[in-house]
Amino acid sequence: MSVDATTIAAPTPVVFFDGECPFCHGSVSFLLGRDRSGVLRFAPLQGALAEELLPEELRDIGPDATIVLRQPDGEIHLRAAAIGEALSWLPAPWRWLGGVVWWPGALPVLNWIYRGIARRRDGWFGRYEQCPLPPAQWRNRFLP
Repeated sequence: MSVDATTIAAPTPVVFFDGECPFCHGSVSFLLGRDRSGVLRFAPLQGALAEELLPEELRDIGPDATIVLRQPDGEIHLRAAAIGEALSWLPAPWRWLGGVVWWPGALPVLNWIYRGIARRRDGWFGRYEQCPLPPAQWRNRFLP
Protein backbone atom coordinates (compact mmCIF):
# COMPACT_ATOMS: atom_id res chain seq x y z
CA MET A 1 0.00 0.00 0.00
CA SER A 2 1.38 3.38 -0.95
CA VAL A 3 0.74 6.30 1.33
CA ASP A 4 0.87 9.78 -0.11
CA ALA A 5 2.65 12.40 1.98
CA THR A 6 -0.63 14.36 1.89
CA THR A 7 -1.94 11.74 4.35
CA ILE A 8 -0.14 13.77 7.00
CA ALA A 9 -2.16 16.63 8.40
CA ALA A 10 0.14 19.55 7.58
CA PRO A 11 1.92 21.15 9.23
CA THR A 12 2.57 18.50 11.83
CA PRO A 13 5.61 16.61 13.05
CA VAL A 14 5.49 12.82 12.85
CA VAL A 15 7.22 10.60 15.40
CA PHE A 16 8.15 7.22 13.89
CA PHE A 17 8.70 4.48 16.48
CA ASP A 18 9.14 0.71 16.70
CA GLY A 19 5.52 -0.46 16.80
CA GLU A 20 6.39 -3.80 18.41
CA CYS A 21 8.42 -2.35 21.30
CA PRO A 22 6.65 -1.90 24.66
CA PHE A 23 9.26 0.69 25.76
CA CYS A 24 8.63 2.69 22.58
CA HIS A 25 4.87 2.54 23.18
CA GLY A 26 5.47 3.86 26.68
CA SER A 27 7.46 6.75 25.24
CA VAL A 28 4.68 7.52 22.76
CA SER A 29 2.11 7.42 25.58
CA PHE A 30 4.29 9.86 27.55
CA LEU A 31 4.28 12.29 24.62
CA LEU A 32 0.55 11.86 23.96
CA GLY A 33 -0.31 12.55 27.58
CA ARG A 34 1.55 15.86 27.53
CA ASP A 35 0.71 17.06 24.02
CA ARG A 36 -2.37 19.08 24.99
CA SER A 37 -2.54 20.84 21.62
CA GLY A 38 -2.50 17.53 19.74
CA VAL A 39 0.19 18.60 17.29
CA LEU A 40 2.31 15.41 17.27
CA ARG A 41 1.38 12.49 15.04
CA PHE A 42 2.75 8.97 15.36
CA ALA A 43 3.48 6.14 12.96
CA PRO A 44 5.23 2.78 13.34
CA LEU A 45 8.57 2.25 11.61
CA GLN A 46 6.99 -0.95 10.25
CA GLY A 47 4.14 0.99 8.60
CA ALA A 48 3.30 2.17 5.11
CA LEU A 49 3.97 5.84 5.89
CA ALA A 50 7.49 5.08 7.13
CA GLU A 51 8.11 3.04 4.00
CA GLU A 52 6.97 5.97 1.88
CA LEU A 53 8.75 8.81 3.71
CA LEU A 54 11.87 7.33 5.34
CA PRO A 55 14.96 5.75 3.81
CA GLU A 56 15.30 2.03 4.50
CA GLU A 57 18.19 2.49 6.96
CA LEU A 58 15.97 4.63 9.21
CA ARG A 59 13.24 1.97 9.36
CA ASP A 60 15.53 -0.43 11.25
CA ILE A 61 13.83 -2.10 14.21
CA GLY A 62 16.82 -4.23 15.22
CA PRO A 63 19.13 -3.68 18.19
CA ASP A 64 20.20 -0.27 16.89
CA ALA A 65 16.66 0.90 16.18
CA THR A 66 16.01 4.58 16.40
CA ILE A 67 13.15 6.94 16.98
CA VAL A 68 12.72 9.29 14.03
CA LEU A 69 10.99 12.65 14.04
CA ARG A 70 10.06 14.15 10.68
CA GLN A 71 9.39 17.87 10.91
CA PRO A 72 6.61 19.47 8.82
CA ASP A 73 9.29 20.82 6.45
CA GLY A 74 10.67 17.28 5.94
CA GLU A 75 13.73 17.72 8.18
CA ILE A 76 14.63 14.43 9.92
CA HIS A 77 15.93 14.02 13.49
CA LEU A 78 17.17 10.77 15.04
CA ARG A 79 17.61 9.32 18.53
CA ALA A 80 18.11 11.97 21.24
CA ALA A 81 17.63 14.80 18.74
CA ALA A 82 14.24 13.31 17.77
CA ILE A 83 13.23 13.13 21.42
CA GLY A 84 14.38 16.70 22.00
CA GLU A 85 12.47 17.93 18.96
CA ALA A 86 9.33 16.04 20.01
CA LEU A 87 9.56 17.61 23.47
CA SER A 88 10.01 21.05 21.89
CA TRP A 89 6.46 20.78 20.47
CA LEU A 90 5.04 20.28 23.99
CA PRO A 91 4.17 22.98 26.51
CA ALA A 92 6.59 24.09 29.22
CA PRO A 93 8.35 22.59 31.12
CA TRP A 94 8.73 19.75 28.58
CA ARG A 95 9.87 22.04 25.76
CA TRP A 96 12.60 23.36 28.04
CA LEU A 97 13.75 19.81 28.73
CA GLY A 98 13.85 19.20 24.98
CA GLY A 99 16.29 22.09 24.62
CA VAL A 100 18.87 20.19 26.69
CA VAL A 101 19.87 18.12 23.64
CA TRP A 102 21.21 21.27 21.97
CA TRP A 103 23.52 22.24 24.84
CA PRO A 104 27.16 22.03 23.77
CA GLY A 105 28.38 18.43 24.05
CA ALA A 106 25.01 17.02 25.20
CA LEU A 107 23.89 15.30 21.99
CA PRO A 108 26.75 12.74 21.77
CA VAL A 109 26.26 11.79 25.43
CA LEU A 110 22.49 11.52 25.08
CA ASN A 111 22.84 9.44 21.89
CA TRP A 112 25.26 7.12 23.70
CA ILE A 113 22.64 6.63 26.46
CA TYR A 114 19.93 6.19 23.83
CA ARG A 115 21.90 3.47 22.02
CA GLY A 116 22.56 1.65 25.30
CA ILE A 117 18.85 1.54 26.11
CA ALA A 118 17.90 0.61 22.52
CA ARG A 119 20.26 -2.38 22.55
CA ARG A 120 18.82 -3.70 25.82
CA ARG A 121 15.14 -2.82 25.43
CA ASP A 122 14.01 -6.20 24.11
CA GLY A 123 15.60 -7.99 27.05
CA TRP A 124 14.18 -5.54 29.56
CA PHE A 125 10.69 -5.02 28.11
CA GLY A 126 10.12 -7.85 25.60
CA ARG A 127 8.36 -7.42 22.26
CA TYR A 128 4.78 -7.32 21.07
CA GLU A 129 3.96 -9.83 18.36
CA GLN A 130 2.31 -7.00 16.44
CA CYS A 131 1.79 -3.30 16.91
CA PRO A 132 -1.07 -2.92 19.44
CA LEU A 133 -3.96 -0.55 18.85
CA PRO A 134 -3.67 2.77 20.68
CA PRO A 135 -6.39 3.79 23.16
CA ALA A 136 -9.53 5.06 21.42
CA GLN A 137 -9.04 8.72 22.45
CA TRP A 138 -5.68 8.83 20.63
CA ARG A 139 -6.35 6.75 17.50
CA ASN A 140 -6.77 9.81 15.30
CA ARG A 141 -3.17 10.79 16.16
CA PHE A 142 -1.74 7.62 14.58
CA LEU A 143 -0.91 7.27 10.92
CA PRO A 144 -0.49 4.02 8.95
